Amino acid sequence: MNQRLSEIKYCSGEECRYVLVFHKTETDSAGKTTDSDCGTVTEIRAKKIILAMPRRSLELIKSEFFENEWLKENLQSVLIQKAFKMFFAYENPWWRSLGLVAGRSVTDLPIRQTYYMGTECEQEGGEPTMNSLLMASYNDIETIPFWKGLEKGKEFVGYQPNQTECKYEDHKIVPQHEYQITQEMVDTAQFQISVLHNQKGLPTPYSAVYQEWSANPYGGGWHEWKAGYRIDEIMCRMRNPVKEQDIYIVGEAYSYEQGWVEGALNTAESMLEEYFDLKIPSWLTSDKDYETWLKANHNYNFLPLSCPGCTCTLENNPNICGNCKEVLNEVTEFAYEGINNVER
Repeated sequence: MNQRLSEIKYCSGEECRYVLVFHKTETDSAGKTTDSDCGTVTEIRAKKIILAMPRRSLELIKSEFFENEWLKENLQSVLIQKAFKMFFAYENPWWRSLGLVAGRSVTDLPIRQTYYMGTECEQEGGEPTMNSLLMASYNDIETIPFWKGLEKGKEFVGYQPNQTECKYEDHKIVPQHEYQITQEMVDTAQFQISVLHNQKGLPTPYSAVYQEWSANPYGGGWHEWKAGYRIDEIMCRMRNPVKEQDIYIVGEAYSYEQGWVEGALNTAESMLEEYFDLKIPSWLTSDKDYETWLKANHNYNFLPLSCPGCTCTLENNPNICGNCKEVLNEVTEFAYEGINNVER
């Protein structure tokens, strides 16, 4: 489609409550998308709108809808967290010789986390080669500027892997990408991987690619709640933040499972059931773990609490102890007894 939603206008009439204004965009061979110079605008009429977007994408939309006082105040209730991933392709899974098959390693170096991915010959329908994938780096927030500082320079060109059945064209060994990886980024990450695994002379990757989420329209990779906000009330109301309007917001940003696809799915399912009167899909209720999951979530319709928010008080909260001082004294005495027994 290559269109960007730039504005939502109100309109009157039974057949149209809103006009969605889309600006034409263009995507180049590297995958970078920008507004088209032709200025072509497409208008779509709608009765209801579902905005499945993160915070920054919502902020980029011009609309009277976002002038609502409650929405203006609570749209900023989440922090936008930047994220960065880098992948290396090797001719063999060298980490297997270290006893590493899957999972991750964590370090305080700027690569932060390294994940061990699959090998081609082990994949269903894969080629009979040892070509393997490593997530060389998965990091966020404070370490991203380190890698951003290495973006300028000679591009990494890689090399033709020997085992591949079909030879790649040179420009396809390292994919053309919006964020083109540089030789210095690869060399730096490769050195840190060697340090992390206490190895020397590791094979060099034949291909590499990275992606970072900080620019528009994403703003970041995920979100976290800020302090000082009633997140129970915001999670409930954000699905339909302006009651007079049929505009709905879903996604991980304003969910209990921020940073995970479950947050987006739960807010979407909850919104569809409550505001569109849709039934829970049969494939979900027939799942063997559905009843256990529902009980663990207190039957709150895919949200961690009942809407419009928590109504608990100190008087009716079952988790409040009857005599807190006595309970604390008992715990302390028990702890001292354990310490004394160890010392003996």
